Amino acid sequence: MEGKRIYREDLPDLCIKKKKDPETGPFEQEIFAFIQDFLSPLKTIHLHTSGSTGTPGKLVVRKEKMIRSARMTGNFLGLKAGDKSLLALPVNYIAGKMMIVRALVLGLDLWFTRPSSTPDIAQDYDFSALTPMQVTQLLKTGNKEKIARIKNLLIGGGPLSHSLESQLRSLPNRIFHTYGMTETLSHIAMRRINDPDNTGWFSPLPGIHLSSGLQQNLVIYAPDIIGKKALVTHDIVEFNGKDNRLFRILGRTDYIINSGGIKTFPEEIERKLENRIPFPFFIGSIPDDILGEKITLFTESGKLSPQELADIHKAVRSITDPYRRPRTAMAIYPFLYTESGKIKRKETMQKALKSGSSYNL
Repeated sequence: MEGKRIYREDLPDLCIKKKKDPETGPFEQEIFAFIQDFLSPLKTIHLHTSGSTGTPGKLVVRKEKMIRSARMTGNFLGLKAGDKSLLALPVNYIAGKMMIVRALVLGLDLWFTRPSSTPDIAQDYDFSALTPMQVTQLLKTGNKEKIARIKNLLIGGGPLSHSLESQLRSLPNRIFHTYGMTETLSHIAMRRINDPDNTGWFSPLPGIHLSSGLQQNLVIYAPDIIGKKALVTHDIVEFNGKDNRLFRILGRTDYIINSGGIKTFPEEIERKLENRIPFPFFIGSIPDDILGEKITLFTESGKLSPQELADIHKAVRSITDPYRRPRTAMAIYPFLYTESGKIKRKETMQKALKSGSSYNL
């Protein structure tokens, strides 16, 4: 950490010292507090869920399950004691916590940098994890070579755009898109982005078994990680017909739009409009007396100019299925976001209905 080698047996005393030091910043305080918590005699850790499987709340997990998850990742990636890892994520989320747990369990040489949209990657690392937003911002600011400095890079926390994936495919390091959530103690499946044979399908890690529920939602069986009871998610899953271990996520049950009796995954429409809309956007719906829900394009912008509206109209017309084509655009600025950078869709839609500008498409 911070370029100074610290051994595990010295960590408890160091954590106490760092937490009392007024010069220890908030991010470092969180790191040392979690290390102290994890190394304590208590057998459980308290986590905060994001709502992937229901209402956000608190979750109590046994540390031994976090240890098993860490070993599962280490075995998959071939990580070994002494490998250098970089923590560039907030520690108040499971992804950041698990980076620390992996370092402790696998004997990794853990370095950390303050979480930001453009994290400081000042040297070569064997392993790290970043969010899609961080990777996107690094590319936008001309720091593509920094991404390549991470030998094994995990990208998780949300879907990846086609344009983002295409920019990463030429990099020489191993880059994986991960699938998981707080309840699964980070990822339970990965897919290599810059593999020549990349087909877009996730592959579950060893010991993970999957099926689908009544709404085609993903059901996860991972006794070593989540216990004997299956975890029912809100993610709509499609399994590969040739290999039913492989899967991809189509959308979420709580995002589905039922317009005139036709169900639409907004994520599918968003992928089709990618790079065609000049603002951050998402697909949602507004109430409609005839259709029930009217498919709507929400843009993070002020009032749209005639030219901007014409460009959006042209983009929307590229969707060949008229029943899944947005009928209305709503401009609202700014969108509402979670602390981890995800759009709060429902809250933003409610805000747009109250104070946004509406346009027919």
